[in-house]
Amino acid sequence: MRIFEKLDPNTIPDDPRVVFRFDYIATKLPYSYHHFDYLLIDGDYAIWASRRFSENSMWGNVPRPAYWLGGSYIEFPKQGLPWFLWAIKEKFFKTEAEGGLERGKFTYSDEFNGEKLVVHRSFGIPGYVLANHSRTEKNTFGRDEAQEYRFKDEMMFDNRLFEKLEIIAKKISSGEL
Repeated sequence: MRIFEKLDPNTIPDDPRVVFRFDYIATKLPYSYHHFDYLLIDGDYAIWASRRFSENSMWGNVPRPAYWLGGSYIEFPKQGLPWFLWAIKEKFFKTEAEGGLERGKFTYSDEFNGEKLVVHRSFGIPGYVLANHSRTEKNTFGRDEAQEYRFKDEMMFDNRLFEKLEIIAKKISSGEL
């Protein structure tokens, strides 16, 4: 398994490995975040990284100036991207009779280059989670957790990220990327 240095959110836009950038604004009063998501390709691996810009907001009764935040981050074999999209279409969008997941199941996994990738339906905020159970990072409480990224339905379908990622997935599958 190849090990990568953690990316600095402030230098991601200038990284020569960036092959795709996706921007969107998430608003939930009193906070408004401008999300910047990036797909980087490095050899046989992909890195999905995000950073957020918080507009002026309030923290309780205290005004907060705008600031940059680090975001989510996941490293995985790049063949995992076409598989992730395939799993959503073939395992989550279809019924069990059509070849989809068994009733009551919300998780699907496979292995690429010795790394276990998992996709599951996100609850609370509707979407799909791509996780790499072979790579961990410390959570807020200092415990190891699988690297993962939550792709919200709003992001994937309303903002057409799914369609855009399908184009990139075809390039990966054809060897162009």
